Amino acid sequence: MYEYKEEERYILWLNLVLGPDIKKYNDIMEYYGSAKEAFYDCLKNSSGFSKMNGLKVAKEKLAPRANEKEIDTYLKQLEAANVKAVTLESKGYPELLKQIQDPPFVLYIKGTLRPDIKLPIAVIGSRACSDYGRRVTRMLTTELVQNGACIISGLATGIDSIAAEAALECSNSDYPTVAVLGSGIDVVYPASNKQLYNKIIERGAVISEYTIGTRAEKYYFPIRNRIISGMAKGVLVTEAREMSGTRITVNYALENGRDVFAVPGRITDIKSNGTNKMIKEGNAKFVTCVADILEEYQIYSGNSRVANIVDVSSLDENEKMVYNLLELGEKSFDEICEKTDFSPVKLGLILTSMEFANIVRKLPGNIYSL
Repeated sequence: MYEYKEEERYILWLNLVLGPDIKKYNDIMEYYGSAKEAFYDCLKNSSGFSKMNGLKVAKEKLAPRANEKEIDTYLKQLEAANVKAVTLESKGYPELLKQIQDPPFVLYIKGTLRPDIKLPIAVIGSRACSDYGRRVTRMLTTELVQNGACIISGLATGIDSIAAEAALECSNSDYPTVAVLGSGIDVVYPASNKQLYNKIIERGAVISEYTIGTRAEKYYFPIRNRIISGMAKGVLVTEAREMSGTRITVNYALENGRDVFAVPGRITDIKSNGTNKMIKEGNAKFVTCVADILEEYQIYSGNSRVANIVDVSSLDENEKMVYNLLELGEKSFDEICEKTDFSPVKLGLILTSMEFANIVRKLPGNIYSL
């Protein structure tokens, strides 16, 4: 069993009774100087809390539950669920997260949370993403992890899940991803992501500020988003509508001085009008390849390539045939000829057009790749 320090025990008690109410926590800590002092004041049924503006409710909640047995019971529940908790007072609390305006005063962890991740990058976007969003997210996430990044996401459907899955597929990374929940650490939402949740725990961490057993509620997720951006040095938005939860995360990032990156989309695509607007307003850096992100952190990779951001539906039938073939891996001109049954002249015209459109790349040896 993990041994919690005395002050950590009483901070967990505050969290257990008050939930993640950082304002009340700050008020209590400012008044008493420590969670331990607050606990023993409540234990004595002191009138201390009644003297504090706005904290009468806190006293009414805390005083009846000021007993060591309740704390011990809760710590046993954490142990049974294989969950560790860190507080703002703990050594293992993430340094970057401490810097935001309202850092959670308790973080619950399944897996291993490294307090000082070298290059944490949040990848966020639409839940109902397009094929374009899926491909761009997978491509950029993979190349970020291959260059040493750890992906921070929210375990939601769509972009979050795709980013986490792509990160986990990078076998060369020993710490590919961290997921932040909008529910208790032991409550998987959506339930369909249970397998992904377990994979993340094996090689990274799942974290939450909510006490174990807390069910997912709609209003928890916007609050959770400050942790996603707060854990990261930069936030990458690969696809988002103008009015979406993604914008909330971006606003948190901007308020806390984090870098924001956005992938452009077609001006007629409603699922990209959010990212396009961020770029237009100067709130996000225009990103077409992983190098656009890495250069902000003085990391330069010879392996980065321009992201293939064309929508497959915009290609004609011949181009789709070539594109689908190259999705399986790079091919020589002769191989493409053989598999498509195009004449060399026809294939040359198709490849030239796709190369100019930045869809394919010509490599040495007459090899082609996406």
